[in-house]
Amino acid sequence: MRKVWRGITTAVLGLTLSGGVARAGTLTTPLIAPPAPQYANDCYVINVSNQPVTVTVKMVGLFGSQGDTNTCTIPPGDLSDFCAAFLQGAGFCKVTSPLATDALRRAVRAVLMTSKTTAPFQIEAIVEAR
Repeated sequence: MRKVWRGITTAVLGLTLSGGVARAGTLTTPLIAPPAPQYANDCYVINVSNQPVTVTVKMVGLFGSQGDTNTCTIPPGDLSDFCAAFLQGAGFCKVTSPLATDALRRAVRAVLMTSKTTAPFQIEAIVEAR
């Protein structure tokens, strides 16, 4: 029995010292419900770091509606280059990356906005991913 505990302790200690299990970082926005059918939710992610960042941007719809899912590698230093996903209806934005959550938070900025899909194309609401 003592050998079993020693083996378990060694395995746990080994995982702890090696940094544990790698986990993908995740950021999400609050849910936004557009005020009318002619509005859509758009999620935009930009890279504010000095290294390329690979992200998956997914719009998660309320009531089973499905939005876009896009995976992009966003280059550093160009704030006009972004990764985006869209949803017609209520939902939230989920951003995942191989980076740890803290590193992802430092590397990107992500926002979800509700905007009108017909002229005059005004923005109704904007929330930031955390």
